[in-house]
Amino acid sequence: SAHLSFSARLMRSTLETMVRRTGQAHVFAPTCVELRLRQSISTMITSDWEGTYQELRQATRALADCNASARPRLELQVLDALARTAYRRRDATALRNIILSIRALNAPVNAAITADLWDAMALNLDGQAAAARAALQKVCLQTDAPTITIHAWHYLGELSLQMNLPRSTQEVLQNALKRATALQTQPHAPYTKRLLNLVCADILRTTAEFHGKKASNGDAQARTQQERLLLQALEICRQEGDLQGESRLYTLLTRMWRQALFWAKDNGQPMDPQMLEHAQRCWARLSALTNAMDDRRGLALLEWEAGGLAELIQDFEAATGHYLKAQAHFEALGERFNAAAALNTLGEVAAQQGLHQQALDHFKAHRETMKQLKDERHEAPTRQPTAPTPRALPPHTPRPG
Repeated sequence: SAHLSFSARLMRSTLETMVRRTGQAHVFAPTCVELRLRQSISTMITSDWEGTYQELRQATRALADCNASARPRLELQVLDALARTAYRRRDATALRNIILSIRALNAPVNAAITADLWDAMALNLDGQAAAARAALQKVCLQTDAPTITIHAWHYLGELSLQMNLPRSTQEVLQNALKRATALQTQPHAPYTKRLLNLVCADILRTTAEFHGKKASNGDAQARTQQERLLLQALEICRQEGDLQGESRLYTLLTRMWRQALFWAKDNGQPMDPQMLEHAQRCWARLSALTNAMDDRRGLALLEWEAGGLAELIQDFEAATGHYLKAQAHFEALGERFNAAAALNTLGEVAAQQGLHQQALDHFKAHRETMKQLKDERHEAPTRQPTAPTPRALPPHTPRPG
């Protein structure tokens, strides 16, 4: 298809017509599955979940016409794509059902290790970050399959960052980026090559988040490094048409400028109007991307960032409204940790206005939720909030986690 300049959709249509005319489904079916898989990436990265599942259902039907030698490998690829979609949707129940299907396959190469990878990520969705990280460490040591390896190393880096393990995070992400860069120079099928490009952007994004921890404390050099990595990732996402990835990157760009402004303000420095303009323009692009997709979690983060920008310019009424919407979105998604972080921030905003009883009510609600989470897991939550509070908390306020 690359030589003929065919799109995946046109090539698929042509092949399916040839199948009907010749009756030789077993000859063309493997390519039809490959093209369905390629198209499923295009729908997944725009949060078109119904379109993604439709493509993968069609791929599953085409599997029946594949010959016995090709079918196991392709069946595993389809189930792996379903697992990736469920994980992106943060649907732990669907992910676990897919894992069972992967384990039930008739022993294709890499089936067990693929199931182990998604088992680890299901643990992460359940809030068991430490267990997920331990499982991923085993996966990284047990396989050299390109897509499994690179996803495992990236997810391990994400979890190390999430658990606030800076040394491990840096080592793992450096390893992941080195592996991804090496893999990109090798020949791969178009579907695999596209997956590698997307995960390379993810690694750059997570590495930028790592530098963001220093940048949020006023380290200008770290902020420059963070911005460079985010823009590199953004270029890949734009080339691949990854709207979801682009949205996450603009979330981080908005947050980077917002945190720099809060740090300057808290340290008695005047507000830089150029920085504020950067933050507002990034948020505007984030808003356009989020509203173009079916991304409920993106809406929560969009409101969170809007709340931070409003708080920055001391529009506390607007900030409160945005944080309340973010809290409601997180609650609806079942993300109680982030919902609690929103309550904590609402308390901070109320305190800045002298609304002490309201602030106390929010702080108490935050404490109660955190205690419930601790009791349910029998240990303090290891996760850091995905949407960190926009500025240092006052001394009397407990920091989440």
